[in-house]
Formats: sequence, C-alpha cells, structure tokens
Amino acid sequence: MLKYIIFFFHYLFILYVLYPFSPYNSIVALLVYISWIYNKNYCIISQIEYKYYNETCILTTKLKPISKYEKYLLLFSQFIKLIFLVHNTLMLQGHNYFQLLFYYYQ
Repeated sequence: MLKYIIFFFHYLFILYVLYPFSPYNSIVALLVYISWIYNKNYCIISQIEYKYYNETCILTTKLKPISKYEKYLLLFSQFIKLIFLVHNTLMLQGHNYFQLLFYYYQ
C-alpha cells in the first residue's frame, strides 16, 4: 500500500514539474534536469523506488534511463512558461494593472 502512495506522489511531482503555469516550478525543473545529467540519465526517485520495491512508478520491473523525449518535454514546458512570461510582461508595460483584466475579458 505504501508503494502505491509513493508512486502517486511521484506522479504528482512529475505533473507539478511539467505544468508550465506554476510560478515556482522553474527552479525545481532546473534541479531535476541537472540531476538527470549528473545521474547518467536516471531519475533519482525512480532509483529509490526500484531499490525498495523492485518496481518504478511506471510499473516496470526494470529501471530505464530518461529518454530524450522526456527531456524535451521538460524543456518545452519551461519554454511555454517563458513565452507567457514575456507576453504578460509586454502587456503590463502598456497598461495599468486594472485595465489588464478588462483587456482579456471584453
């Protein structure tokens, strides 16, 4: 039972890191990406799961390295975040804060 709770929190962590509209996940995403680089393309949490349960959150019995597509997905989510940050910053330069709400909802 504890195994599936840990897997569930691993899934939540993955969703949090990939969600591009969270204001505080960029540092976490950077740390995750750096950990992949220094850990030879393996996820630390998956390695811990495999060590204690002989299974990972993907429900495989073999530990697999992070693929390039998973890395691209992480970078793409942060790129989307950057695009929205630049867009919102440019919008705030031309309007005051109260007019910005009415700009989107007219």
